[in-house]
Amino acid sequence: LVGSYSELARVQGNLTGANLGEAEAAQQSLGKAVALLERLQAVDPGGSQTLAVAVRLYREASSQAQLKGRRAEAAGFARKAVGSAERLAKSSASKEAQLTLANSYFTLASVEESVETFRRALQIYEQLLEKNPGNVNYTRNVALVHKNLASLAKGKDNPLVLAEITKALELDRRILATQPSDPRTQMDVAIDLSEVARAHYLRGERGAAIESMGQSVAMRQKLVEGNQDDARALDRLAWATSRLAFYKAEVSLGAAEGDLRRAAALYKKLQAKTPLPDPSMGALAKVKLLLGRIEKQRGRTGEGCALMAESAALAAQYKGTDNGEYTTSRASVVAELAGVLGALGAA
Repeated sequence: LVGSYSELARVQGNLTGANLGEAEAAQQSLGKAVALLERLQAVDPGGSQTLAVAVRLYREASSQAQLKGRRAEAAGFARKAVGSAERLAKSSASKEAQLTLANSYFTLASVEESVETFRRALQIYEQLLEKNPGNVNYTRNVALVHKNLASLAKGKDNPLVLAEITKALELDRRILATQPSDPRTQMDVAIDLSEVARAHYLRGERGAAIESMGQSVAMRQKLVEGNQDDARALDRLAWATSRLAFYKAEVSLGAAEGDLRRAAALYKKLQAKTPLPDPSMGALAKVKLLLGRIEKQRGRTGEGCALMAESAALAAQYKGTDNGEYTTSRASVVAELAGVLGALGAA
């Protein structure tokens, strides 16, 4: 019954997967599960089934607390999951118990952003994979830890970033070789390629960044072609296409034009389906700005100014920060547009 309430809570409100969007109902289900677990622990505190159910419940409670921004609460539940999982692993040497322990370490590491705890999870995942070579779930788990280690590596040009994400890419490609038509695995590889591209970009390796991002865009294009109704896949394709254009623009604005126009068309198609997510709003603002510069360079100042004005309007709606890499700010666009109009007026 505890497990049933825990699963119900996941279906009702865990935003990391398909859910019913019923956050309050999910909290009520979790509360009932915790109350039942406490009764179960009172009569069978060290039973393997009790411990396994406790781990699942605490991990789910941690996940939902983290999604709601309650990090301290999430960490508390995650530590309870680890405690129960460690007791379970001591009483059983089964691969299921080891996997439960690794998953618990992963949950705690995700909340606390702990490299050390991620590596504890990685050690167990790698041991399981060594004993079960070719196991897709174990391979995916190892890859996922490497992705998280890459995201935690400090410093823009830290070689660990590229090393860790490259390991993840190799593992995901290994899975793709066994199930080449699986959309989830295709997207995993596409995302890995975009992260490899960004790692190269931050190291100043523009050519390698463009090559990897181009491969990512090609994979995402196939995914969109396979499911024309998937707005999320379309958004991901538009984002990757715009990022590819931005990388090319730093080498040559003219070389980026084709990808800029493709990105603009993709975002227009996306807007017909759903409101643009905030990151996409910022990216489209920069796409319009660069297209405006191209028109201006060709002597079509009116068209260029119109695109810059569109960019400024989009940037005004963007709630994120201008990091200069794949977004722009309204203030910078307005300043550039004023400069263009001022020069035009003087002429």
